[in-house]
Amino acid sequence: MTGGAGFIGSHVVEALLSDGHHDVIVVADDLSMASAAQFRSRTHASPKVLNADVRDIPALREIFASFSIDTVCHLATSPLVLSISDPLAAARNIIDMQLALLECQREGLYQLLLTFSTSEVYGSRPGVKLTELHRLEPRTPYAAAKAFCDQMTQSYARTFGTQFIIIRPFNNYGPRKRVLAKAGIIPTAIRCLSSGQPVTIFSDGMQARDYVFVEDTARAVQLALISEEALGETIHIASGISRTILSIVTDLATLMGVKPVYRFEQGRQGDVSFLCGDGSKASSLLNFTPTTPWHWGLERCIEYYSSASYH
Repeated sequence: MTGGAGFIGSHVVEALLSDGHHDVIVVADDLSMASAAQFRSRTHASPKVLNADVRDIPALREIFASFSIDTVCHLATSPLVLSISDPLAAARNIIDMQLALLECQREGLYQLLLTFSTSEVYGSRPGVKLTELHRLEPRTPYAAAKAFCDQMTQSYARTFGTQFIIIRPFNNYGPRKRVLAKAGIIPTAIRCLSSGQPVTIFSDGMQARDYVFVEDTARAVQLALISEEALGETIHIASGISRTILSIVTDLATLMGVKPVYRFEQGRQGDVSFLCGDGSKASSLLNFTPTTPWHWGLERCIEYYSSASYH
């Protein structure tokens, strides 16, 4: 599991540990975006956490030689905001990690690559519920690099016969998300609302996204790993419901019993105005639909991001 100490990755690791189907889970993470303290396993089992650079092919070969690994779940990435401030570094990191893992797979060091894409590869599609067949129109270097990785993964499969599953998640929310500059509206809004500070809104706040609770996404990964029908497929993890930034802040303020104050700023570079996903393929192939109620998920976020341990 690359990026297994991060926001989504740590929840996926917990889910895989809890189902008892995996002899050992090895987390390869450079810990630049998280720490091993992220894990809150519901079992006595724990992953083997290695501080590793996923771009380093010789280091990866050593890991594969040390453990009997048949599947790689690739969640390590560079954040979208880094691709705005340093597009070269972000794109190189994303692409080099993917190529390193694909080369190791081509060498026969493991069998299946389950790799995380992003809904950002579609760009902005106002009013459209996107299926996996829609054209890719990435607007940021981050999204373009991820689109390249998806296509490179497919090309290795066509050329070398490697096995893959591409998981394309829409926006995830839940505990353990790291707040970065100009990103992460839910933890940022909770922090501002709880301290009486204005919530910064970029543009008019009518940008809309499709949000899925992170534990639902982890469950989707569990199901994908045991589904033969998922092999060679690109699969959305989406709720099919779009929510605007302003409506999210309003929902949080209502649950917290406070009145929101806003500070509007200029829109962010590369920001998309609307994304909404069609999750029917995940329902068909994986028997998966997100089940976490929106407000219950927000309450979990409020509990986590308001806690002293988070601050």
